[in-house]
Amino acid sequence: MPAKADQLVLIAAVAENGVIGADGGMPWHLPADLRHFKATTNGHPVIMGRKTFEAVGALPGRDIIVISRDRTWTTPPTPAAQRRRTFTARSLDNAVTIATADGYAGPVFVAGGAQIYRLALDAGARRQVLSEVPGRPNGDTLYPDFDRTAWSVESREHREGFDVVTWVR
Repeated sequence: MPAKADQLVLIAAVAENGVIGADGGMPWHLPADLRHFKATTNGHPVIMGRKTFEAVGALPGRDIIVISRDRTWTTPPTPAAQRRRTFTARSLDNAVTIATADGYAGPVFVAGGAQIYRLALDAGARRQVLSEVPGRPNGDTLYPDFDRTAWSVESREHREGFDVVTWVR
């Protein structure tokens, strides 16, 4: 288990069939979910994989830690106007260490992709904030299966076009 894995919070929008992505993007357009993501993660570190970072870029108001196995890849410089930083990590443990440097004790969000979600679940993350999107769109990226009997629903909020479900273990 990485240091401070209990701080990890997975956040994703997931269709009924588990789809989270299609052709490097999302297979739906839900402005309310994007607002939810921004409001939930703003001011907190966000861990993501390289492909996710290349699809969404640096997110204003959040330190971004990008996990990449490619030792030659590094995050591009972040514009000063964003007042946040980007970092490159080579493992989830390294990313959590970067995110919790300087004594940060708040949530560390994990924003994909599928491999990074799987790493965080296997590492002992104890919270998932999943936007459940109705429908079964085509896609090439799936949210990892998890043993729902080991998790419980802490809350369910009905939103415009989706539900936000918080799972804890």
